[in-house]
Amino acid sequence: MTGVSPVTLDGLTSGFNTFKDLTRNRRFEGMMGFTDDEVSDLLQDARIYSNETHHLIRDWYNGYRFSNGNSEQMYNPAMVLYFCTEYLSQERMPTNLLDTNIVSDYGKIKRVFRLGGEESQHFDMLKRVLSEGTVSTQIVPQFSFERDFTPRDFLSMLFYLGLLTIKGDDFQRSILGIPNLVIEKLYFDFFQALIDARIEQNTDALDVQEVIYDMARTNQPRPFLELVVDTLTQVSNRDLIHFNETGLKMILLCNLHTAQIYTLKSEYESGRGYLDLLLLRQPPIDTPYQFAFELKHLKQNQSAQLKTVAAEGRAQLRRYLKAKGLQAQPNLRAWLVVFVGTEMKLLEEVFETSDSE
Repeated sequence: MTGVSPVTLDGLTSGFNTFKDLTRNRRFEGMMGFTDDEVSDLLQDARIYSNETHHLIRDWYNGYRFSNGNSEQMYNPAMVLYFCTEYLSQERMPTNLLDTNIVSDYGKIKRVFRLGGEESQHFDMLKRVLSEGTVSTQIVPQFSFERDFTPRDFLSMLFYLGLLTIKGDDFQRSILGIPNLVIEKLYFDFFQALIDARIEQNTDALDVQEVIYDMARTNQPRPFLELVVDTLTQVSNRDLIHFNETGLKMILLCNLHTAQIYTLKSEYESGRGYLDLLLLRQPPIDTPYQFAFELKHLKQNQSAQLKTVAAEGRAQLRRYLKAKGLQAQPNLRAWLVVFVGTEMKLLEEVFETSDSE
């Protein structure tokens, strides 16, 4: 039996308290998902296999792990079958990689964030997961209505709903992270809705998409970043108390997700560092330009450091651009973005230079 979270095992809600929960039993881990080999076989049977296709759906639909240890990551079967069906019906790779049935899980996120009346605390935890990639916790085996809903309960509920998954071990705790790009997009859509609510307006998705499309065509990111500035200036001063580089990056990601023409990589490992934001082509969409952004944020009282911080950012970008992974990307353009408070003080395209320079 599937689709039953441990909350229904409580004797108050149902007779399922006599059942045994096998969710995290390693013997059964592969029962409800597709392995990488099974997906490869499926694509070949459907005559749609290619390395590019396999890599794409691995990023979008793979990543689920239900027990600790070195168990294999599983694919969401519904997502994989949606992709295959769309591919065969259109006779080409689908442009929309999100099944509408999966998008409906957006409502689940909203309801889970309201559990226990700690929405602001849950919101901060989401920012941590999106910015840092992982969070460590003990997964609770059962939820109880007789005690408070704790942060551990909140993270565990996201795990049981497939909105977080196990990435590794941390002593007696599990390291939880976002399983794939589908779930990441759901989170950023939710985050954008929260931002819109705080500034008491709805972002016009069509306007956002159009400036992103123009950026992809022309290698001119200024209109897109000015749109981000407009958003920042509408956020209240109270919300900006803790505003920093992470908050800036999250607002950028929220807006970029609306266009669905790039695969977005946050904190991309390149050389001896981590690039803040990488925008890569998302097949089958052939965008003319790809982008690497290095983001810097200073508070108003740190504005005198602008020149120094800008020099550091240029040096970082040039070092990243020498890494093989980025050198292999065609038409990749690198930009340094420096904010002071809510103002964009510097937007500069950076080019790779030789070691002698």
